[in-house]
Amino acid sequence: VHAAVHVMEMCGRAEEGIRFLQDRESSWAPDNGFSFHNWWHLGLMYLEQGDDAKVLDIFDRYIFTGADDCVVLVDVTSMLWRLHLLGVDVGPRFDQLAKVWSQKLDEEAGYYAFNDFHASLAFAATGAQQPLSQLGDQLLHAATSNNTSNSQMSANVGGPLVRAVSAYAVRQYDVAVELLLKTRDVAHGFGGSHAQRDIINLTLLSAASKQGNASLVRHLRNERKINKPNETLGERIIDAV
Repeated sequence: VHAAVHVMEMCGRAEEGIRFLQDRESSWAPDNGFSFHNWWHLGLMYLEQGDDAKVLDIFDRYIFTGADDCVVLVDVTSMLWRLHLLGVDVGPRFDQLAKVWSQKLDEEAGYYAFNDFHASLAFAATGAQQPLSQLGDQLLHAATSNNTSNSQMSANVGGPLVRAVSAYAVRQYDVAVELLLKTRDVAHGFGGSHAQRDIINLTLLSAASKQGNASLVRHLRNERKINKPNETLGERIIDAV
């Protein structure tokens, strides 16, 4: 089910994906520790259809249910950040999430760049500059302190992305655009799926729109339409500026 949903999501087949997941809910949802992630996929499809209220309902009931494992927090963060890019009022949800991430900094920061990037989104959305700065310092340390796979991830992907998010948070959109453009094509180097890493392109689209870079916005819009002819999320992000 999960593999098929990835295909539908990346091809922009949201309506079909919603039916596919809902028709098979009894097979993947009950008593399944991975179900939160399939609910996340369902939320993405409703987001594509512009049903933000349904997305928040799924989010509250099935995705952000109190678990603080990083694998869950990644999905929680990326969904809220998409809504943030759209200008949707998410209430106290981001503040609650940022608090959870901040409590994990001492133990988790610098351990896996993919998680660090998502933590930075929560801090940026809530204006939490101190933990965002701390996270950047720990990523720099991770990038230069040893020769592990995560040091390479931090140097090549995680560090530049966190700097881009930090710039976006203070409206330095030219800096954010430059860093996101340099990083997005090597972002597979820190893991995650195409659907998860799409948040990088969505943030780039938002930053370019806010920067007023019409040619880049046009390029990114056309790029998305190649794979997702019926895609609306990117258009909604452009319209939210």
